[in-house]
Amino acid sequence: MNLNALNLARRFYLILFCAWLVLFTGCVGRPGQLGWIMHSRYWDPKITLVDINQDGTQDIVLSGYQKKERKDDRDKVITDSVVALDGRNHKMLWGYQARGHVQGYPTVYQDTVYFGSTDHNLYALDLKTGRLKWQFLTQGAILGTVAAGYGKVYFGSRDRSLYALDAKTGIQEWRYFITHPIDSTPAVGYGKVFFGGWDQQVHALDSNTGTLVWQFRSGGYFSQSSPVLHSGTLYIGSWDRSLYALKTENGQLRWRYETRGYIEESSPVVYQDRVYIGSNDKHFYAIARKTGRLLWKYPVKDAIYSTPAVSSRSVYFASRDGYVYALNHKGVYRWKFYAGQPIHGSPALAGNQIYLGSEKNQFFSLHDPGMGEIYWGMYGGTPDHRQLLSEAEEAGDTLSRSGKWWLPAWEWLQDQF
Repeated sequence: MNLNALNLARRFYLILFCAWLVLFTGCVGRPGQLGWIMHSRYWDPKITLVDINQDGTQDIVLSGYQKKERKDDRDKVITDSVVALDGRNHKMLWGYQARGHVQGYPTVYQDTVYFGSTDHNLYALDLKTGRLKWQFLTQGAILGTVAAGYGKVYFGSRDRSLYALDAKTGIQEWRYFITHPIDSTPAVGYGKVFFGGWDQQVHALDSNTGTLVWQFRSGGYFSQSSPVLHSGTLYIGSWDRSLYALKTENGQLRWRYETRGYIEESSPVVYQDRVYIGSNDKHFYAIARKTGRLLWKYPVKDAIYSTPAVSSRSVYFASRDGYVYALNHKGVYRWKFYAGQPIHGSPALAGNQIYLGSEKNQFFSLHDPGMGEIYWGMYGGTPDHRQLLSEAEEAGDTLSRSGKWWLPAWEWLQDQF
């Protein structure tokens, strides 16, 4: 093939690609537009956003990244790594491989990334380089997300213990035993550490000593629906189908709202005068924060394990039915996007970008025009999970890449020719 024929062929394929691009992005500027997607490298990734390089762009820290394929005794692929991606070009900044499955969300505290693994270890990595600072061995798998505050990191293990370690050194400060495993993520605030366990109880401990302050017994298990603190109240979901609101001071019940299904993994998010949460009964709920009265509920086609994320314009959540939903604060449908596979993870927001992962090797972003200030969800917010709006506003709309939706396609073309 001579040079002229080669150039003609390149132009022909470029025209074909541009035609496909126009068809694919015909919804550019519409809510729920697919921004970019990666296949065969991720498995239900859990996402935390943080500005690693302090360049004004929120970078992406992922757990559940498949750096090297491994399989368990049932021939199931084990995803066992945590990686950091550059928020501007989505290239890998660093990656770290544990020896077991990483199920929780990465927690960023000061200059360190913390996560637990089914290999029984808690890992502490340097935020900028991914280098291991220290690791701490427990006697059971660590499935929940680490909480941080007061110079310590707090986490539960299936060895029936809640641990408090020095955040810098990994030295154990104290350990609190219960009768059952702990998969719930703790919440830290008001001088206490709060968590729910498979013993059907909420425990409040002194954050410095680990001494029990109070307990509250529910009618069901607390698995991975984690507590959230707001204005002296702790909110947590249970397998007895209920969302509880408890006084942080003494554990006294303020109110209880009962759904029709387990609240298994979805954690509550407090926004202004309401609490948002999903249930296995295939409904998403908005509950009055002070009274526990139902404001509205929205039906979907399968269980909701996702913790919602909220902006001033919308509330976003995902379902096992494979859809990502956007509703306004009155519960009115705005749009939905079909990911093609069940979704367990929770959305992360930065500007007008919604980042999410699904079960079958997908990590993707959606574009929602007109999103205003961002209100962080359970993960990636403040260490005590109070989810302050002011901190979210500082994130800005940096991941929108200045609105240049065509930039990834242009970069791809440059690599091909």
